[in-house]
Amino acid sequence: MRRKKKDIKNDIILALIFINIILLIILFVGIKNKDKKEQEKVDNNQEVKQEVKKEEKIVYLEDVKYNNLNVDKEVNTLITNYMDLYYKSISNLKAEDMMDLFSTLSEGYKNKTAIDLLVESRLLNKNDMKLSNVKYSIEYKSYKNEDNIYTVKVLESAHYNFNFMKDIESKIYGIENNFVIEKVNNEYKIKSYDKVQDFYVMIKNSFKDSTYYKKELDDIKDKFISEKKKEITSLEEQYKEYKKGYNINASYDHKYDRKKALEYSNKYITSRNSEWANYDSDGGNCQNYASQVLYAGGIPMDYNGDISVQWKHYSSVANEAQEQKGRSYSWTGVSWFYTYAKNNTGKGLVAKVDANYYSAEEADLVQVGYNNEYRHTAVISGFVKDSEGNIVDLLLNSNTINLENYPLQGYVYPMKRIIKILGYND
Repeated sequence: MRRKKKDIKNDIILALIFINIILLIILFVGIKNKDKKEQEKVDNNQEVKQEVKKEEKIVYLEDVKYNNLNVDKEVNTLITNYMDLYYKSISNLKAEDMMDLFSTLSEGYKNKTAIDLLVESRLLNKNDMKLSNVKYSIEYKSYKNEDNIYTVKVLESAHYNFNFMKDIESKIYGIENNFVIEKVNNEYKIKSYDKVQDFYVMIKNSFKDSTYYKKELDDIKDKFISEKKKEITSLEEQYKEYKKGYNINASYDHKYDRKKALEYSNKYITSRNSEWANYDSDGGNCQNYASQVLYAGGIPMDYNGDISVQWKHYSSVANEAQEQKGRSYSWTGVSWFYTYAKNNTGKGLVAKVDANYYSAEEADLVQVGYNNEYRHTAVISGFVKDSEGNIVDLLLNSNTINLENYPLQGYVYPMKRIIKILGYND
């Protein structure tokens, strides 16, 4: 029996509908598979990015010493994140954004200002002050948790190479970092922070915590940057003076033994000689260390004259009398030693203060400071020279902070003066 044309037409329509359904199913499955593959690709990329981010987050850390303190994992993570961003900033001389690590805008901006000051100051130098081979370690010295407020003291040590002195490794030991950390919306944030190092001390001590903190901090930084520019101009002038032929005319009975002084300097960077009093916890050991270096180089103690021209340390007790007892202020005081070196005549030290920067020799002294106050004394341990043998910077050893082969221009302090040690008289 022949089928009606209408039935055949309906069959064709149904077949076409069926085919379209099959095609739609195939297309849908294909799209799903493609979407799945794309999502897998995205997920894989995100995992890679997360891994890269994770690797980039903690790059410079070498070691953590907990000293049996029960440090919360989240607190340690926050501190190492902060330290790593700091070292990334000074390695590349490009300040990293750390504001998100702080719970208050003013504290975060103070930290930003200090690091900006360090970065911008080093960028002003003619030498390439970027870093390579950077590694730091931290040591927990104290840790207290009260009502989710964590008070933490961490000592920071590091070693790295400045680019302009790639063959010389600079080392810092035991820089004190103080964190107060709080929990905000289930996240750990830095409530306050303090670092006992030049650039941070300069900002902290100049900042009055005013309502308009941003303008005040910007003004403080701009002032120090302006002073840094003046220092660079002064160095250029001193270099010209030195190249023309800079001489110091002075007579003395005995020459300073630089070799013995430098040997002593290298020996007691991180340790302290138990034969002498230690002033690390009493304003700093820097001038005490420098005085010991001079004494090791043959400079005799001097108890003659009033207290401004004495230099002695028979004990740690201050003594202004002209006798072989006690300690003069010049033995441990930065400015007091400068006064002694400048004004002493007759018996004892013969030195030239405010000597030309480029005339310095090994085991001479350097004093640095800011805001019209010299605050720190270091010992010259060597030099950085260019391909023609010209001095481009001085290397330093010091106590409190303990530094080894650290370039003088690494200091942000804009005030720097050389005390050239010549010898002594009987």
